[in-house]
Amino acid sequence: MTAAALEYVVDEAPASAAVFAAIVSMLREPERGSLALSLASPPALLDPLVRTCARRGLAVERGAKAITVAGRTIPLVLGDQPQLGPRARLREGRITLEQRGKAQVGEPSELLAASPVLDILERGAGLRWAVLSTIEGRDAWHASVDLSERRSDASFEAALRRSFPALVGRVAFCSAIGPQLGAAMHLSVVLGAGASVDGLRDQLAHVDHGSGSPWPRLRARRRVGSADSFGEPSVVLDLDAIVGVGPLIRIAAYYDPPAILAGDLLRRLT
Repeated sequence: MTAAALEYVVDEAPASAAVFAAIVSMLREPERGSLALSLASPPALLDPLVRTCARRGLAVERGAKAITVAGRTIPLVLGDQPQLGPRARLREGRITLEQRGKAQVGEPSELLAASPVLDILERGAGLRWAVLSTIEGRDAWHASVDLSERRSDASFEAALRRSFPALVGRVAFCSAIGPQLGAAMHLSVVLGAGASVDGLRDQLAHVDHGSGSPWPRLRARRRVGSADSFGEPSVVLDLDAIVGVGPLIRIAAYYDPPAILAGDLLRRLT
């Protein structure tokens, strides 16, 4: 990544601070170390921000003009300072990136997490139709830790139309909120003639979405759960959970919504 400066805006939404913490975690990787980061946050929101960072294993030291997160000094942007570089913020579950006078809105974490699998199914396995369901967890991503059903999200349909227009009308979506760390994603799919559970498992086990891919990396593992994805910008696929259920094939994977969104933002800055 070339040298750049990013201003991240934290607001009252708990998820906003969680994405900030995920960005800082990812900037500890050597290939992203050249990105300069500043924080725009009202002073009243710094205490919740510190608590969110602590839950993600990041120690914070506060100063008058900067905070230090996991040893990285991050300047605080005052309200009257002009915007000098790209600015990012979380709005309605999507990252908006403002740069060069234009606003680019990213996709929701559910679509980003499902994308590497949908991409493979669309290109190689002959997807006829699928039902995608997600259970998003806690860690200040949602205010409630009680399981609560959510209706099918119309914004997912719009995201699917932008990213996978050929799959519109073939992928149904629903989601819920649960008390676990990370998020669980389940895909029940009907594939084309000749597709098999073993063939799909082998294909997913060896996929490599490289640095040029717009989607998160897919990591195939065995005997994993949602907590294994916590803090990971990748989607963790459970190879043992790819099973046949009658004419369906069921796929289970796990992801961390703040980290998925942070990874998407940094790819867009590359």
